[in-house]
Amino acid sequence: MGNLAQLARLGLNGNSLTGKIPRELGNLTQMLSLRLQNNSLTGEIPRELGNLTQMQTLILRDNALSGEIPHELGNLTQLQWLALWSNALSGDV
Repeated sequence: MGNLAQLARLGLNGNSLTGKIPRELGNLTQMLSLRLQNNSLTGEIPRELGNLTQMQTLILRDNALSGEIPHELGNLTQLQWLALWSNALSGDV
């Protein structure tokens, strides 16, 4: 999935996905919208998502994510919508 260089929008919400968010998504530098809410994703938010500087929408709510919110998400200067609630995250962006 990390090789889809021109991918701008990815919506896999409500698909009962499990496991970790792939770090390779950080390679998709044209990504504008990533919606992975309402799944059963675990682990930490990959720091590599901070590479997606054109990102406007990042929705990871309603999963089982844990750990610190990566400071790298502060690189997402175009971000208009961020939803991280209903996880076990700590820290701030």
